[in-house]
Amino acid sequence: MIRIGLLGTAKVAEYALVKASENTAEVCLAAVAARDGDKAARYAERYGISASYTGYQALLEQTDIDAVYLPLANHVHEEWAIKALRAGKHVLCEKPLAPNAAAAERIRQEAANHQLVIWEGFAFQHHPFWQEVLALLPELGKIEHIEASYCMPIPDKSWNVYNYEHAGGSMMDTGCYTVCMARQIAQHAVNGNAGIEPSVTTASATPLKEDVRIDRAMKADLDWGGGMTGAIHSSIWSRSLVKISLQVSGEHGSLHAYNPILPWFWNRITLRKQDDIIRRKIPGGTTFEYQLRDFANAIKTLPARSGMLDDAVNNMRVIDEIYRKAGLPLR
Repeated sequence: MIRIGLLGTAKVAEYALVKASENTAEVCLAAVAARDGDKAARYAERYGISASYTGYQALLEQTDIDAVYLPLANHVHEEWAIKALRAGKHVLCEKPLAPNAAAAERIRQEAANHQLVIWEGFAFQHHPFWQEVLALLPELGKIEHIEASYCMPIPDKSWNVYNYEHAGGSMMDTGCYTVCMARQIAQHAVNGNAGIEPSVTTASATPLKEDVRIDRAMKADLDWGGGMTGAIHSSIWSRSLVKISLQVSGEHGSLHAYNPILPWFWNRITLRKQDDIIRRKIPGGTTFEYQLRDFANAIKTLPARSGMLDDAVNNMRVIDEIYRKAGLPLR
């Protein structure tokens, strides 16, 4: 069993680690740390965690902890991912891996010096729903266009997602998912362009009134060459209140995936080929449970690949370019 520690008490940890670990026999949530020791102790008592620590470094120094989950604000991902690696801990880092591509590259270089697993927490890709989406792509023939949308309202303006100094913005929250989805579809395309990264042709942001450096919504057009294009749309506060979908068009038909990010609530895949329409719903638990199980199994099957963070770095390169094309500063 992998003993995992939690760095911080961010809300997402309740779903991504606390509840997920309850349904994942491969891991044990063994410790929690917070800057406020009393807060860590209360959190540990609430969720039945055996140990709590004041400060993240104190947890990293514990020899009985194998790995850490890092759900801290985006701007400190680099600092604590590297500190965890240097402490000999495997790392599951909440998305995005870093505030920009340069920081992600520094994490990759550090990871190359350690035989440790470090993952970026795009949990959706571990779920059977996403695996079914990828398995159906050959039905479409040559992929021509990919559209990914993740629009979801976050009304509390005090959250880190609205704070530029904390690497906030819609592209750093819902938007990084859309880029990841579009890139993964392109990498599995059957048109000879698999593995080619997209260029960003256009991007436009809807700025936050209180801080125009923050994109409360973003749209961008992508181009992989060879006739394959894409479009992404993200928002945390806009007229598009809730839209979580993926549309893939090819020479033989189209595929529409509804709710690829949160498929355990509700999902549907619609495949259209000429006059045929196939609809499927994919059962399964939360994406976080599948991610945590796969993370534990990756640790058990070391050595880790030194190039495992290539995808995270490339995802951030696209996001950086979207910000540049939209006329906004990098995070």
